[in-house]
Amino acid sequence: QRLLSALQLGAAAALAAGYYPRAAAAASLWLYASATARHVRLAFILDRYAHILLLWLAAAPAGACRAAKTARALFWLQLLWIYYDAGSAKFLDPDRGWAYDAPTPALDAYLRHTFVGETTRELLGPAGVRLLTPAVPLVEVAAPLLAAAAAWRRAPSVQLFFTGLVASMHAGIGLSMNGAGLLSAFAAAAWLVVAP
Repeated sequence: QRLLSALQLGAAAALAAGYYPRAAAAASLWLYASATARHVRLAFILDRYAHILLLWLAAAPAGACRAAKTARALFWLQLLWIYYDAGSAKFLDPDRGWAYDAPTPALDAYLRHTFVGETTRELLGPAGVRLLTPAVPLVEVAAPLLAAAAAWRRAPSVQLFFTGLVASMHAGIGLSMNGAGLLSAFAAAAWLVVAP
């Protein structure tokens, strides 16, 4: 285990230094994926982002060739899947915590972790928290789709708006929940790959 961790750190250092970045990314991805597979119960959404970013670094072709367009399209599909999965899970929550009429809105619980979260919760008040709770899964599902549609239609200002909406959501998550800063940073970094 220590040897694999040391190899992972070496691959990460090589990647950070720009030393054979594709090979370093491929090695890092392989080691990260194998660590995730060995510890399935510890795998979270952050791991999905890390995997797709490392895969992008290892396999994405450079330039404006056809393969680069295909890789970009596949990256969009991966992003869309992540957000659809997260948003639809909230919509289908058997406890209906993300519904407007939830006994205790799920967003209320998420806003109790940090000073920023508590301040936001106080500023919104119970009615505001209740109103914004179902907006979260709606943004998770709709904003990435609308950003992708804008990219396809070559509407960079519209794409930038919806990309910014998703990035703002992640900034809010990072500032409102303990331990969510790294997830938010990875999630925002994924959007840099497809930014207009």
